[in-house]
Amino acid sequence: MKNVFVLLSLCLAMNACKKKESQTEQVQGIVSESAAKPVDCSVFDTLANMSANEQVKWLREKQTIILDSIYDPCREDFHKIPAATYDNAVRDYWGSNTVIYSFYTFGAIQALSTVNNYNEFIQASIVNQNVMLKAESNFTQTPNSYSIPLFNSIRKLHNFTATDTLSFTIGKIGGVNSVIFSIKGTEHCYDVSNSPI
Repeated sequence: MKNVFVLLSLCLAMNACKKKESQTEQVQGIVSESAAKPVDCSVFDTLANMSANEQVKWLREKQTIILDSIYDPCREDFHKIPAATYDNAVRDYWGSNTVIYSFYTFGAIQALSTVNNYNEFIQASIVNQNVMLKAESNFTQTPNSYSIPLFNSIRKLHNFTATDTLSFTIGKIGGVNSVIFSIKGTEHCYDVSNSPI
């Protein structure tokens, strides 16, 4: 009788373990399925046929919707470039000269403005081969500008902190001199698009 009880206990324990494994597999399947689901960035498609000024107006009118964190990958994708493209752009501009980098932390960039939306932009001016950043109410392509939501999106997507550093420099992309930046110690590299997104 004692052996039957031990056998019954073992069977029940094994069945409970199998159920737990099955539930864990189901949860993992749901998590991996949602992580693999691409973000729908089509809300920004309308910007393609607008001038930069029209884009700024549209972004400001729609910001209650488009500042949602689900669109963080969209903002990043507008500016993200492969590390090889970044390296080539730096090499094409600087050649054999020593590359000059200007370093800013995420906290320093955030401190440039009191807003976290499209009402201001971070303007990147080139002064004596250094990149100087300041907040401006208007988006400009010369000097290059980035949206504040772009920096916020990059920081959130990759769990960067206020002390993580961005390295700004000048690169040549498509024959045009442009401000580009990377996140120090990572492969995350970005250029300026013609869109204020």
